[in-house]
This record gives sequence, structure tokens and C-alpha cells, in this order.
Amino acid sequence: MLLIALSCSPRKKSELLKEFYLSQERDSFIIGKYKLITFDSHTIPFYHYKSTGELIISASEKFDTLNVDNSRYWYSKGGAIHILTIDDRIKLRTDEQIEKYYFNSSYDTLNLEFINVKNETIYKTFIRL
Repeated sequence: MLLIALSCSPRKKSELLKEFYLSQERDSFIIGKYKLITFDSHTIPFYHYKSTGELIISASEKFDTLNVDNSRYWYSKGGAIHILTIDDRIKLRTDEQIEKYYFNSSYDTLNLEFINVKNETIYKTFIRL
């Protein structure tokens, strides 16, 4: 599936990647709504990992203030969350990110770790809502 996505138009690649992400398995412990508790003023603090594979990121706990320019999808595999972001305005840009994850013992705190474009390790901590 991914080889096909690499050899087609950007719009078709976006659709194939979306289908791939939606068809993958998800750790049921991740599914739910979270508030980011380690963030700077430029970070959107509310995340909703849906069982359908959609990821909603919002500035509001009501999830009514969305970034309408992007769609996000996720799945989990091997202790990592794989996130696909598609630019909805023209569907010509996609971005994939892999974030290692782990929970505390009561499963109410989600910790993520990933490498950014500057090759720096970034840590994010969320509490379940």
C-alpha cells in the first residue's frame, strides 16, 4: 500500500495514506480525550484520540475550536503512535510523525516522546479528561 502511495499524485497519496491509517489497529488504552499539561503558549492543549482513527486537536476542552486546515489520523504499533496530518486546503501536503508512548500505572497520564525536525527529543505529558 505505501509503495503505491509513493508513486502517485500527492492528492491520491493523501487518500491512500488516510485509508491505510484508518485500517490499522489502535491500543484501546489510548482512545479518549486528553489535556496536554506540559506545553508552551504556541501549543494546542486538547487532544481526542477517536476509536475511528481520527485525531482531533483543539484549543477548547469542548473540542469546538478546531484547526480546520488539517485532518489528522492515528494508529498505534510497537509502543508508538503514528500520526498522519493532511492539509485539507489542497491535499497536496502530508506529514507523518511517530511518537513513543507510555502510561503511568493508573492509565490516567499519557506520556509521548518524539524527535522534532531539529533532531531534538521532545516530551509531552497529558492527563485523561
